[in-house]
Amino acid sequence: MKVQKAGVIGLGNIGPGHYRVYKELGLDVIGYDVEEKPGYNMAQKFDELSECDIVSICVPTNLHLEYGIRIGDLGVKNILMEKPYAKTVDECKILTEYFKKENIRATVGMIERYNPALNKVKELTRDEKILSMIFKRVGTKPGRIKDPISLDIGVHDFDLVKMISGNKLKDIRVLRKDDEEAMYYGKAGDANVIIELSWKAKDTKGRSLNLFTDKNVYYADYVNFRDPKILVRGKFDYTWENGDFVEFQNLSEDLKEIEFDKTEPLKNEISDIIQRIEEGEPFNISLEDATDAVRFATTY
Repeated sequence: MKVQKAGVIGLGNIGPGHYRVYKELGLDVIGYDVEEKPGYNMAQKFDELSECDIVSICVPTNLHLEYGIRIGDLGVKNILMEKPYAKTVDECKILTEYFKKENIRATVGMIERYNPALNKVKELTRDEKILSMIFKRVGTKPGRIKDPISLDIGVHDFDLVKMISGNKLKDIRVLRKDDEEAMYYGKAGDANVIIELSWKAKDTKGRSLNLFTDKNVYYADYVNFRDPKILVRGKFDYTWENGDFVEFQNLSEDLKEIEFDKTEPLKNEISDIIQRIEEGEPFNISLEDATDAVRFATTY
């Protein structure tokens, strides 16, 4: 099928980005919100969204179940649900069963899967043995967010563990967890994994990954999605005599910055989803994967 018309439910924070990208891709776009949104082509009635080939649901998490079913009942057959998939694992299961029964193709906006820096790290480490991954995501809690930190932003890192390493997170230990801070330790295959989340960084914001393999050390700084950075350093050794360093021995290349195409993650995501709809291919992010991320966030 040819995707020609898109709808966006919820034009608060992330919704405007979906609306913009659909327009940039040449689609006819219509928005729906409970408030007036000047500057957008807005539906006057919810039923108008029935004409859409795809609809993005960008409402607060506690409304995902309601709007997932409402838009499906209109006959829309392709749905992009913003992360997290739903408030609880049970709600995720209800939506998945409903979508299957109604023959609806749905996916969830785990946007970091489309981050060019993280995909480059995955490519660079494909033939190396991953020993350790340390994810850090810090900043100030957005006023509009009602979800605890693990459900709102932790779902990204739970999902990235599998995306980069190919292994699900297991043997999880909660080192700290409340609504504004969380720290987890676990394993992905043989690799150690640490996930650190904080909304108590009042004057800064960070998103980073330190990844160690048997050959190299990688650092990805992707807080700036328009200009993410990747640094890599090969292993080195040194000679130690009489309580002092004698010399450093570089076993591979020195610290360097990796070049890669710095494309916009949201545009990458929506473009890929549209292509998969038109070609009848499975979505990159399955509902099972999205449910797993919610399970990690709400169980541990």
